[in-house]
Amino acid sequence: MVIDYLEAAEIYKQLRHMPVAKMIESTIHQRIWGRIASEQDNAAIMACFAAIEGDHLEIGTLHGGTAILVALIKKELKLDGKVVCIDPLDGYYAGTKFHNDTDPITSVPISADVLYDNIGRFDLLDRIEIVQKKSDPFPLKGRRFASAYIDGDHWGNVPTIDWQNVNRITDRYVIFDNCDKEHPSVLDACLSAAFTSEWTTAFRQGITCVFERF
Repeated sequence: MVIDYLEAAEIYKQLRHMPVAKMIESTIHQRIWGRIASEQDNAAIMACFAAIEGDHLEIGTLHGGTAILVALIKKELKLDGKVVCIDPLDGYYAGTKFHNDTDPITSVPISADVLYDNIGRFDLLDRIEIVQKKSDPFPLKGRRFASAYIDGDHWGNVPTIDWQNVNRITDRYVIFDNCDKEHPSVLDACLSAAFTSEWTTAFRQGITCVFERF
């Protein structure tokens, strides 16, 4: 399905940033070592909801493409806030049957060296903070975020644990990636989010699901 973003923007104002998000995403595709994880416009939609004042949290960062996208859209729109990424950077799904030291699509390693190289290419070393750990147990204490993106381990109870950790410290939006029938554990986490007090489903399209604190 093709999304009419002009029509959708009338319903949800954050999508007014879609043109600039898509423009930045195109630049990232051209310059990144590896790839930006983007399908069904999930990265650009996420960036629209992260385009608010305050810090942004990302769980699962691959080669840094989506973190770079958020940092650049904040910079373009003159919004305050850093991007904080949680990822062990020890390959693709380490410890599971899907493990691979490199990205199966690009064959580029998933490592801190690649990530920092990409952040440097976009001159964002002062805007993106890397926490090289797993998301559970949750490694950040005493910090709050305006928005958060859950795109880490998609299996078992991890997506639900990530939601439980993130919703307590996020003030506006939590965005899930891969909320589809191919990832039932993510669907379960989204269902849990939908029934969490103080949160409502703000946007649902394709593989992206956004929850907003009210």
